[in-house]
Formats: sequence, structure tokens, C-alpha cells
Amino acid sequence: MLTPRAPRAAWLPVAPPVLLAALPFVYLVWMAATLSIDVPFWDAWELVPRLQHLADGSFTLNDLWQQHNEHRHFFPILWMLILARLSDWNGHLEIATNVNGDRPAPGDASQLLGALPGGSFAALATSGFGRSLGESIDSIDRQGIPGELGPGELKAAMKAAGIDLDKITASISDVGVFAQGNTESNLTGAVVLTTTDAREAANTVSNIGLLLRAGGTRGVTAISGKATGFTVRHTDLGDKPLIVAAQGNRIAISYGPAASAQALTAEGGATLASNPEYQEAKAALGGDPISAFVDGPAALAFAANAIAGTDKAEDFEAAKPYLEKVTFVAIGAGSSGDLATARMIVGIAD
Repeated sequence: MLTPRAPRAAWLPVAPPVLLAALPFVYLVWMAATLSIDVPFWDAWELVPRLQHLADGSFTLNDLWQQHNEHRHFFPILWMLILARLSDWNGHLEIATNVNGDRPAPGDASQLLGALPGGSFAALATSGFGRSLGESIDSIDRQGIPGELGPGELKAAMKAAGIDLDKITASISDVGVFAQGNTESNLTGAVVLTTTDAREAANTVSNIGLLLRAGGTRGVTAISGKATGFTVRHTDLGDKPLIVAAQGNRIAISYGPAASAQALTAEGGATLASNPEYQEAKAALGGDPISAFVDGPAALAFAANAIAGTDKAEDFEAAKPYLEKVTFVAIGAGSSGDLATARMIVGIAD
């Protein structure tokens, strides 16, 4: 049984998965890739005819709206179809993006969404993320990590390293994600977490960096300045580093220095709240707090450059005149008790 006083060599090998556990978005992707099975199960097979309809051009609104038992899963089906088309129906990715658990998220994350960079072509935010992360970590702690840690040892090992997983998850409030750029080469973005304990956030990020370097992970370098954290460089990441940093009440996992600077402070430049299309989208949603936003022209510019020269370019050009009329896509979400509601608004130019 591993105790908080165990030799360093006994728990240093688990630093990478613990990093993923402390950084929720990356952690969930890792869990899906290692523990899930990329085979449709039970109701998942009902996605097959919908994908077939997409492939043969017979897809209609009914494929999204048809009833399943007592529900109509419009938005989940839409999201799964998008992921399936982009990833050749990779089940790991589908599971990894199911980050909110079984209960609707409490609260309103629209303030964080509005504070994300104004040049983002897509952004989303959700509240109550610390709760979901805490539940995931509790589950892993109970079950252990096969071949590395037994049941009940994860939190003890990390506490010995100066990382209190219970404290950090309890302090996390909302999470936001943004992407910006008009080509694949200048694409940047970040995952942004807001916290109620800036000191705990800074200590956690710093200690994770120390663990990775002590464990011999290559390409990890501490950063200096107002923010606390580290960078990770790897050939798979391209010419930009992955930056994990904490500053004030924010933790950011960013791709590139520019995105990191924007993610860590709302005063670093124009925000979505000052974007006219965002303002129009927010007003169109009425009383529903906005939780996701896509800037139509900016997203179209990125898509056009990404698709240019591929076998999908001709189809894209045929659809482009219609897509150019979309000024924004916005989703508003709320909850009351166990009931979650969602509303999607599409802005169309005259």
C-alpha cells in the first residue's frame, strides 16, 4: 500500500496521468483513449442509419428530431454526427467530449464566455466543472490505476507531492474553450478554468510541472513572470508549445504564447462581449444564458482555408453561398433541478 511517505520513485511514474486528472479536458481525452472501447454499444447503433443518410444525401431534419423512447435527443445526436464525420466515428472522441456527467450544470458561465478573446471563431463555456472533475477523480481514486496505484492511493500520493486534488477541484468554478485563427498554421486556442482559490491553483500548476521534470519528461520548462506554470514542447505539437499556467483566478491550458496571454487575462484585448455578432446572439437568446458561440464569417474563413485543396473543396464551394449568410450560431443553456434546457439560434444575413 502506497502512503504519503512512499519513496519518490514509487509515485513519479504516475505524474503524467495525474496531470491529466488535474487538467480536466486533457484528462478526459486520455481516459477515453485508454479505457474505452471503440465499438458502438446498444443505442449507439442507432447512429448508423443517420450516418448512412448523411453519406447518400437523404438526411433530413427528422433524423435529428425523431423520438427515442420519451426523449428527442436533438443536440446530442447533432453533436455525435459532427464528431463521427470529423473522426470517422471514433468512439474514444465521443466519450472524451462527454464532460458534464449525468446532471445538468448549475449556474451561469456566460460571464466567462463573454470574457474570452473577441477574435475567436468558436467558443463555449459551462459552469460546475469542478464538480464533474471531482467526481471523476473520486472514481479513479476508488478504483486505482492498474499497474500504478491501488484503490485509495491516488489522492494520498498527490498530496505527498503538494497537490491536494480535493482542494483544487472544489475551487474550480467554470470552464471555457476558445479557438481562433484563419488557417491551420496560425490556429491557436485554450481551455480556461476559473477558480476561487488563486493560491491553490498556482501551487497545483507549479507542482505538476515539478513532478513532470523530476520524472524525466522531456520538453517541460518552467515559465517566469506574472503567471506560474510550465511549457511543453514536442514535435507533435508543431511550432507552438503547450502552455499550462495559472494567474489570478484563472488556469489556462493553451496552444501558443499568444493564446496563453489572452486566456489568462480578460484585459489583454478585445473580448467576445464587445463583438457585435456576439451581442446580437446574446440578445436573440433572451433570458437563456449563452453557453456557446460561433462567429459565422470567421468560422467560414477558417473552414475555407482548411478544406482548400482537399477532395471536399468542390462540395464546400457549392455550399459556400448559403454558409456566407450565417452571421452566428449561438446556444443558450440553463437548468432547474434535474431539468436541463437548451436553445440554438442561427443568425442569417439579409
